[in-house]
Amino acid sequence: DNMEAKIKKLAEIIVNYSLDVKEEEKVLITYQSKECNNLIKELIRLINLRKGIVFVNYILKQFTAAVNVIKRRTYA
Repeated sequence: DNMEAKIKKLAEIIVNYSLDVKEEEKVLITYQSKECNNLIKELIRLINLRKGIVFVNYILKQFTAAVNVIKRRTYA
């Protein structure tokens, strides 16, 4: 569909132009929204095609909020 085509195009621009991923180059993808899953999957696919090394870090908002509360209590 149209949204899928837009996601693929965006991923191509990111991997091939913005990052210009090289063979064996390490790429860290950090995200915190499930709505990004299709884009992340396409980024991973394209980075693998260019023989890059992908690391994915999915941040759960609930854990981030809990850590921030603990930090505020500890350093207050």
